[in-house]
This record gives sequence, structure tokens and C-alpha cells, in this order.
Amino acid sequence: MLPLIYKYNGKFFIDKTQLSVKVNKDDICNDLYLAIYSEFLGAAENPLYRELTFMEKMQKVNDFAHEWLRQRGLE
Repeated sequence: MLPLIYKYNGKFFIDKTQLSVKVNKDDICNDLYLAIYSEFLGAAENPLYRELTFMEKMQKVNDFAHEWLRQRGLE
């Protein structure tokens, strides 16, 4: 599975080329950004994420994004 979320110049982006036409809409992408922000806000202090390497953290973000889409029938 390719990374859906990537980081560039300190910002997170969704690789929209991986999204179906049904999902590649601004409101859905904005909701996903908000869900990611809410989940990982304060991650530096959260014991679930604090000790992870950068690559492990990015994997967690991608796993979360895929699960979020799957739960809504969008993946």
C-alpha cells in the first residue's frame, strides 16, 4: 500500500492521485485533514506516538487515514 499522506516542507498532504473520483472532493479531503489533526494533536506527548521514529509516525498517520476512509466506505 502506497503512502496516502506525505510530508513536504513541514506540511502534510494527501496524495489525491490515489483517491477515487468519489473521494477526491474538497469536503472529504478537508474532513480527513481535520480527523488527522484531531487524532495526532499533541502526539509528541502522547505515549502511543511519542517514542516512534519519523517513519513509524508517518506509517501511523497513513494507517489512520486508510482506516478513516474505510470506515466511511470511501476506500
